[in-house]
Amino acid sequence: MLTALVLMNVAGLDRVSDVARLEADEGLRGVAERMEPQIAGLSRRRLAERFRRGRARIFPSNGWLERFHRSGV
Repeated sequence: MLTALVLMNVAGLDRVSDVARLEADEGLRGVAERMEPQIAGLSRRRLAERFRRGRARIFPSNGWLERFHRSGV
């Protein structure tokens, strides 16, 4: 999640819905996928165990990020 937020900031994106733009970029997804074990501090095997049913996304979904939104801040 932190990686997605940092990348959104660097890219100048400011809405939670903009995370879909990160997910749509195949090159960025590939880089994030390769860096994920180092960022998370886990081996590829441990990451695979974490997502037993597999995964369709690299970055968190809009709905998941919306849970952390505080209006009026």
